[in-house]
Amino acid sequence: MLKKTGCILCLTLTVFQSCDRQRLPDTPDYEYHLLSSIPLEQRPSAIVADAQNRCLYVSLSDPGINQAQRILRIDPDGGNPETIADFLLEPPGPYVRCECVDLALDDESILYGLVRPYVENEIGETEEAPNLLILGYRDGQLLHVYSVEVPVYRFPAIACKNGFLYFTDGLIIRRIEPETGTGETFSIRVSPDTTSATPGPGIFVSDMAVDTEGDIWLTGQLAAFDNWTMGCHITKLSPEGLLISSQPSQAITDNFGSMLNHPGLVLDREDNCYLVTGYCHSLEIYDSRLRFLNMIRIQDENAHPGAVALDDGNVYILDISNSQILVYRKS
Repeated sequence: MLKKTGCILCLTLTVFQSCDRQRLPDTPDYEYHLLSSIPLEQRPSAIVADAQNRCLYVSLSDPGINQAQRILRIDPDGGNPETIADFLLEPPGPYVRCECVDLALDDESILYGLVRPYVENEIGETEEAPNLLILGYRDGQLLHVYSVEVPVYRFPAIACKNGFLYFTDGLIIRRIEPETGTGETFSIRVSPDTTSATPGPGIFVSDMAVDTEGDIWLTGQLAAFDNWTMGCHITKLSPEGLLISSQPSQAITDNFGSMLNHPGLVLDREDNCYLVTGYCHSLEIYDSRLRFLNMIRIQDENAHPGAVALDDGNVYILDISNSQILVYRKS
């Protein structure tokens, strides 16, 4: 059981924020061009890149289920998919089925899968279990299994950095020591205050990352009163859970009100942030201080970028709608 601390994070955000969207002067030109695409057999949900071992990990759904049931290891140059985990053939516990909702990779190339299990209720129907599983793999072998009780959650996500595993269920953030499974829990406010007569805005967290300083980056959909599809924010917290900065993505300026379904982000070695914004068909790049650097438009209007990964020189965008990985290289 993870112990809780008394650290309370309260995120108060506004839809109309003023921010300079011009490129910063005297900064590297973050231009990327489409290099290739890697077709996938089924609908993907998450991706991470292992630069050290030159491979990608992707979670895929199986036909007829439309939930991520497998984790594959893929050669970014030639494909050659290899199954790391198959939750249909080998479910990790007494569950009817399991869905992999996010992936993360630590500094030692241990792959973590965040898994939502399903159980059969008293009347024989399948429903979500009251817990999530975090599974750790090395070279395809299962090393760690953590069960996290989460009675209420929306878009859970995980991240790894500096020897710690980070988890969010949309309501809290947990910093976990992988060997023991213990750590700290930070309560955060990421949804409207329903106890208030005029609920204020918040964020439904859909992805997270941790930078070299231990700062926690969150992205998600902005919730404003009864409308929770009004845009995407990037929020940066200190290692102690204090709010550093929060601002809307560039996609709000260009496509205000668009359905930004499940935005995703990743950080490079300089802590620059790469953000994909779903149905706005774009990749946005920010520096470590959340200053806007560039936007790369994805030309295919049918594409739905739902996750993003990086290795040395390439950006991998998971196109959920077309079941493929778009490979971009710096120009």
